[in-house]
Amino acid sequence: MQANRRNNKRAAFPARRQSNSKAFILFALISLCAVGYYLWSARKAAEAKTAKAELDLGLEAARMVGAKFEKAAAVKVGVIKGKVVAKAEFKGRIFTPTQESLFPVTVDYFINLDRMGKEAYHWNARNGTLTIDMPDVTVAKPNIDEGAAIIRQHGSFISREAALAMARQVSVRAEAKSRAFAYDPKNMTKARENARTVVTNLALQPLKAAGMTNVRVAVSFPWEPKTYLNQPSQQWDRSRRPEEVIEGR
Repeated sequence: MQANRRNNKRAAFPARRQSNSKAFILFALISLCAVGYYLWSARKAAEAKTAKAELDLGLEAARMVGAKFEKAAAVKVGVIKGKVVAKAEFKGRIFTPTQESLFPVTVDYFINLDRMGKEAYHWNARNGTLTIDMPDVTVAKPNIDEGAAIIRQHGSFISREAALAMARQVSVRAEAKSRAFAYDPKNMTKARENARTVVTNLALQPLKAAGMTNVRVAVSFPWEPKTYLNQPSQQWDRSRRPEEVIEGR
């Protein structure tokens, strides 16, 4: 009998050990799952917090730049000076005098920043870049300095009628030449390069003043490729206020 009891006890010990081992493994699995879920939740919460902070930064940067541009309105971004030559002639009954005039010309170029809405600002959280879609430069009416003009007239006899007629011709042709000078591709390119620099610096002023030194500014003209369209970018819903968008996200 005693021998049988000893044998029964010995047989029970492995069963208890096996049961304890299974319980330990189950507990370990549950613990690992709980820890994994906690870490996953913490990571998602951190990512959401980071995404919200990045969106807040982009919205605030766009708001500050927009407020700056509204006050700036039309900003002069360049002045180009040059000279144009206008010629004229007067066909009289006997004589045909001619006139050639050299006029100094000054052309101002502007950017109308106050017309830009929220759709002009695009925030890329990945590289911290605020892209600004700005309008093309506006060309002001050329300023022709007639007082500093160099006038040369040729002809054996120039009547008062001929002088007045040639002066009118020269004036009209000088205006046409000045417009052509203002819209010359080389001058337009130079004005746009100046505009890009001026607008970028103007946008960086309020950002640097607010300590947003980690925000980059890129300027894009209407005809240029929109690189932000191929990048993960964030733009607030224009039908809602920025605060509502932030809260919703």
